[in-house]
Amino acid sequence: MEVSDELNQALRAEFTRVTQSIKERLELQIAERDNTIEENLGIIRELEEQNASYIDVMSKRQKEQDANILDREKKISVLEEKLKTANLYLKGAKKDRDKYLEWYHEQKTKAAVAETKVEELAKQLKKK
Repeated sequence: MEVSDELNQALRAEFTRVTQSIKERLELQIAERDNTIEENLGIIRELEEQNASYIDVMSKRQKEQDANILDREKKISVLEEKLKTANLYLKGAKKDRDKYLEWYHEQKTKAAVAETKVEELAKQLKKK
């Protein structure tokens, strides 16, 4: 079966039109996907920059925190040494106080003995 030239040309024209229509639709879809990909890549780049910025901030804060911890550890060490010194001083002060109290009681006892002797001597002098 042979197709007439007119029908053949009409079929070719329709085929060309349909093919062109499909091609245009596909090119439009590809262009839209390309745009979407470019937009998504732009968003990804922005997010990577934000992430890098956040990492920098976190790194700085971590360094500050580490320095702060080190500073506080040094202060704690100094305070512990001061506490040790204060405890030693307190022990010494307690010993000194105990010695002073012992000396004070000895002096009080000596004073009482001396007062008793003075009273006895005074009585003896009155008798004579």
